[in-house]
Amino acid sequence: MQAGLNVLGNYDAKGRKIAVLGDMLELGALSSELHAKVGEMAKNAKIDILFCYGKEAKQIALHAGDKLEIFCTEDETSLIHQLRNITKEDDVILFKASHGMHLEQVISKLYGEA
Repeated sequence: MQAGLNVLGNYDAKGRKIAVLGDMLELGALSSELHAKVGEMAKNAKIDILFCYGKEAKQIALHAGDKLEIFCTEDETSLIHQLRNITKEDDVILFKASHGMHLEQVISKLYGEA
């Protein structure tokens, strides 16, 4: 997550930098703490908008501060709807989560490949 946020934050984009971060699964007892750390990373990254997707990702949103525009949902349809309404042509989007969150399906539906 940290490497992805660093790459996004340092990317020379014409548009906004948007991170779509989902649950990191199978972390056990450390899940809440590690998701909170990702929120701190997002707060310090040079990004404009943060989408948090999943039950555990709420911890990311809670620790990301108040300088970012933040959207949080557990619902795939809601995530896709929000992304369609907010993103613009020159925006750069990072999608990152455990494979079990199936962000590839969100990407396919968002860009009309499914």
